[in-house]
Amino acid sequence: MGNSAARASRPSATVAAGVDVLAGARAAASSCPFDAAALTYLEFNGWVLTLGGTTLLLDPILEGPLDFGLPAALYSASKKVLPERGLADALPAFDAIVITQGLSDHAHVPTLRLLAARGLSCPVIAPPSAAAALEAAGVPRSIVQLTSPGQKRTVGGVEVVATSGALVGPPWQARENGRWRERDVCPYLYIYIYIFVYLSIYNYQ
Repeated sequence: MGNSAARASRPSATVAAGVDVLAGARAAASSCPFDAAALTYLEFNGWVLTLGGTTLLLDPILEGPLDFGLPAALYSASKKVLPERGLADALPAFDAIVITQGLSDHAHVPTLRLLAARGLSCPVIAPPSAAAALEAAGVPRSIVQLTSPGQKRTVGGVEVVATSGALVGPPWQARENGRWRERDVCPYLYIYIYIFVYLSIYNYQ
């Protein structure tokens, strides 16, 4: 991670009822130095990432289980530690949402619908494969920035670059975005987020 410092947190035990589970995320987002990064794991593929004074919400699943649109009898996955509901109320203020794939474990319609109903107005950076999920959730088209591999988006001092990733589906389908490079324009901060692996970040304590 070059000259940058990073702090990451993840839940380590079952959360008791009434506990403010994201207090640490809010504190990290508000106090993170400009040349550092702070991350909080939201389970599944979700993260809160703050760097260069900008906070991004990555692939959030905040409301309800993950079911890929299937009946609960066929498939339903729940968080191991964080509560199924109420996380949206505890989030730090964020400058953009980054969706990395169109599948439900990245583009979670119940979560996006909840945020949209609350007046979501920040940019939502997503691959074209997530367009249907965003529309189903009622996310305003005016804030959606569909981003294909090779394209760049800038949020505050952070540049988000999408790269080509895995083929998920039939061979004629466009590849999902694979790795999103998030780079602060500050020359002293250069951070890579590996969406599929998360190894270097997830293992920070």
